[in-house]
Amino acid sequence: MSGAAFRFGLAAAAAAATVAAGYGAATAGTAHVDGQRVTVGHSVDEAPLRAVRVGDPRATRTALVVGSIHGDETAGQKVVRILRRRYRGLGGVALWTVRTVNPDGVAAGTRRNADGVDLNRNFPYRWRGGVPGSSGYYPGPRPGSEPETRAVMRLIRKIRPRVTIFYHQPWDRVLLPCRGHARIQRRYARLADWRAERCLGGHLRGTAIGWQNHRVGGTAFVVELGRRALSDRQARLQARAAAAVARGGGGRRPAAPRAAAQEALNRPRIDRDPIPYGRVREREMAAYSARHYGQRAARLRNPHVIVLHFTAGSTYSSAWNTFAANAPSLGELPGDCAQFVVGKTGGIHELVPPTIRCRHAIGLNYTAIGIEMVQEGGPGSHWADRQILDRRPQIRAAVHLVAWLKQRYGIAMRNVIGHAMANHSPFFKDLEGWRNDHTDWLHRDVVTFRQRLRRFVATHTGPGKRMRAP
Repeated sequence: MSGAAFRFGLAAAAAAATVAAGYGAATAGTAHVDGQRVTVGHSVDEAPLRAVRVGDPRATRTALVVGSIHGDETAGQKVVRILRRRYRGLGGVALWTVRTVNPDGVAAGTRRNADGVDLNRNFPYRWRGGVPGSSGYYPGPRPGSEPETRAVMRLIRKIRPRVTIFYHQPWDRVLLPCRGHARIQRRYARLADWRAERCLGGHLRGTAIGWQNHRVGGTAFVVELGRRALSDRQARLQARAAAAVARGGGGRRPAAPRAAAQEALNRPRIDRDPIPYGRVREREMAAYSARHYGQRAARLRNPHVIVLHFTAGSTYSSAWNTFAANAPSLGELPGDCAQFVVGKTGGIHELVPPTIRCRHAIGLNYTAIGIEMVQEGGPGSHWADRQILDRRPQIRAAVHLVAWLKQRYGIAMRNVIGHAMANHSPFFKDLEGWRNDHTDWLHRDVVTFRQRLRRFVATHTGPGKRMRAP
């Protein structure tokens, strides 16, 4: 959108005032155009709210990036500075950037604006009052009551961004909607090397993205940065991701036959046979995670890796009993376990939900799903791997399970690995300096497994086909 096209003027300001008045606003403010810099309104304390356009002023595609809406969550402003400095010549999109929509809160170092209102609860979509003014999440006396809120609404209505990104802290996630494919958000997470999670914050009311997605259109989403300031490298990755999705959305869509095949991947038959995993074991897992990964958590969110194992025992029941015992491993609790065990006859057993962490591979338990296959150790790991690969019911079930999990969580083929490969995974980390010494599922045997996986998906999916349970 050109600077000339983006002129509110007195008529536009009056129209904006009329819209804002519908939400009980007193004034709407005026937007002044000065080349690529636009004043879209003022804060409670009369600080100007400015938007700066980079990219192609003639592009029909528009996007918006907001560095901060809460005054004490300012890490995203560094991303905006990089976008303004490095992406001025970005083609194919007019990318509007706002350093902050809450300058009063930034100046005071507080979440809320000068009226004590949480701006991200003040938008007129699913707004709910009844929150005391002393609360850090006070939504204001009525929806759209704050001049900063109305300024954001005017800007979004005027430029109609195809993609809008709001930066927040400190959840350290790209927030995905509760339903839908979320291709744009997932592409952002992949390019920024940032974790993604569904439905986190999906219940919040009066949010900026909720209002835009339901009342204006386009795709608006939140990127939660961490508690600490972004490193230069992290900020550059975030800016790169923002520029990419601003320009191209979710990227190229897959061809129709491949899309149909992806949709056809159905859940295999899984027997739920849970091991004891109560609150005590969850607390042990959380404490283990704090020591080894720097984050106290027992939940497995947005896994990136699938690790293949074999049990070194001859029966499913012996594996179940071993994992259920919760005996110390390497002197620490909780004991070893895996989310799934695949029996020799093809039965798939879920011992722990894939949303819960298990100790099955040092350095990866925070982001990996473990799949054990019943098989004796025998003369060596390659021999044991080959027994599984040649045992048709078992390997078919294992491949089906991996295919389903891989699609469900968007796990890359290269991150389907064996336990023997764990130390070399890009996701490996252990703050205690521990390393894996297991040799089950050697790299050459995993290559064969991946080949089976590709063939299985190609053979059993596609238009008019559905995967059959083993």
